[in-house]
Amino acid sequence: MINSRLTPFTPLTPFIPQALHPQTHQSVVQVKGGNGLNLSNVRDFARVIERENAVLGIMIAQREPTAEMRLEAEKMGYAEYPGERKIPRYQILTTKGILEKGEEAILPEAWLIKDRRGVGRAVKGQTENLFSSEA
Repeated sequence: MINSRLTPFTPLTPFIPQALHPQTHQSVVQVKGGNGLNLSNVRDFARVIERENAVLGIMIAQREPTAEMRLEAEKMGYAEYPGERKIPRYQILTTKGILEKGEEAILPEAWLIKDRRGVGRAVKGQTENLFSSEA
């Protein structure tokens, strides 16, 4: 049975059964809509990242974070995860940055799914204009 109920601090884990990969790592994601983003929320989420012993936490907000909020996130340092990339442990993204500027969370290489070709896979050059107004 899969529990589909999400809470404000639902931990996300790689979709690998624990028995097959005992060293799975956890991350947490929080989404704040409207004017819900404030310094208190940022500090609270930092404590959730610590409490859950998450490799990293990602906050997605509708509003742009202030300098103080970004500083609070930077205090968490970098994720302790093998690899060559330095991965901020606490990342704050905005919906505008994601949708209009193409910003993405910085994730460990091992968590990324490599491009594959075949049934059910997007093929560059064939699917980008599927719903364009030029059709």
